[in-house]
Amino acid sequence: MTALGYGSLRAENPRLIMASVTGFGSSGSASQRQGFDQIAQGYSGLKSLTGAVDSGPMRVGVAIGDSTAGEERRRHVIAIADAGFCGVGCDHVMAGIVRQ
Repeated sequence: MTALGYGSLRAENPRLIMASVTGFGSSGSASQRQGFDQIAQGYSGLKSLTGAVDSGPMRVGVAIGDSTAGEERRRHVIAIADAGFCGVGCDHVMAGIVRQ
């Protein structure tokens, strides 16, 4: 039985586009670290804009980093598909939430 994954699906449909988001990107010193919205808020300084003097920094109420990262990937996939680049070398859209 063949494992179901990007490689086997792309073999069936060369126009397939894969989009992924990581906490710290796919290369660099922090690329193996896990990351999610609260970590990105801390690294970016966004937490310092919320909270009170006695409570310290607090996370923003919504997962803004996770939401915007997903939204950006959606826009990139649509742009690639709309421009007709599917299957011609641009098949994986990737970005990190926190830039190193």
